[in-house]
Amino acid sequence: MASPSKTWLADPFLARLHEAVRAAGPLRSISVDLTNACNLRCTGCYYFAERMDAAAPADDTGDVDTFIARERERGTNFATVVGGEPSLALDQLKKLYDAFRINVATNGQVPIPVEGFERLPIGVSVWGNRETDRRLRGGGKTDVFERALTNYGGDPRAFWYYTVAPGHAHEVESVVERCVANGN
Repeated sequence: MASPSKTWLADPFLARLHEAVRAAGPLRSISVDLTNACNLRCTGCYYFAERMDAAAPADDTGDVDTFIARERERGTNFATVVGGEPSLALDQLKKLYDAFRINVATNGQVPIPVEGFERLPIGVSVWGNRETDRRLRGGGKTDVFERALTNYGGDPRAFWYYTVAPGHAHEVESVVERCVANGN
C-alpha cells in the first residue's frame, strides 16, 4: 500500500506545490506590527483593546533598517505584517517587502499599490456582511466592506481574512460569495 504522501504527490498540482515548499527551504517567520496608526477603530480589535496603539512609534525608517538587519541576522525569512494599518506606512512596508517574503493584513480602506508590491499577498479583513462591517468597523457610517471590495476587486494579490463576529456566523456564506464575485 502506498503511503498517503506518495498518493497525494501523484497529483501534478499537489506535486508542484510540494516542490515549491521544499525549494523555499526552512521557514523562520515573524509577525510585525508595522505602525501604531490606524484609520479605523473596530469594535473589539485586539490592537486597541491591548493598548498597542499607545506604544511609541518608530522615529523614522532607520529603525526599520535596524530591525531588518537584526531579523536577517537571526535567520528570519518571512514576515506577516499587521497593525495598526500597514497601508498607512508604505515606505516601511516596502523595506520589509524588499527584505523578506511577506504577506500583509489590511482593512482595505487604503489600497496598497501594485507598483513596487507586485507579488505581495494582501489579506483584506472582513468581519461580516456590509451591515455588520459598517457597524463594527465603520462606526455606523463607513461601508468598510464595500470600500475594500472596490479597492481590491480583481486584484490577484488579494485574499480575505474573515473574522466571524459573535452572532454573525450565518453571514459567512453570503460574504464569501461576494468576495468570489469580486474576483478574489
